[in-house]
Amino acid sequence: MEELMDKTQQFMYNNPQYPYLILGIVCAILSFGNFKRKKWALNLSSFRQRMLYSFVGEKRFQIVLAIFYAIVALSSFVGSYLYASGIGYSK
Repeated sequence: MEELMDKTQQFMYNNPQYPYLILGIVCAILSFGNFKRKKWALNLSSFRQRMLYSFVGEKRFQIVLAIFYAIVALSSFVGSYLYASGIGYSK
């Protein structure tokens, strides 16, 4: 198991555009889930999240969370593209 983790870590280190892509896919799925108001996409894990949820309501909280995830996903996809194309990075 440790060997697999070492290989994965080395692969991610040698190809940094893939973590951007993975983060973008995960955030896009969460954004889609929040826009569709799926319960699995809403995880109130901290006191602040529960406070905001009760303060602004379920609908607004999920919309704000979906917009946040969409921005992170878009940024991750752009970062992956820029790194893969070599624009703005010195290799």
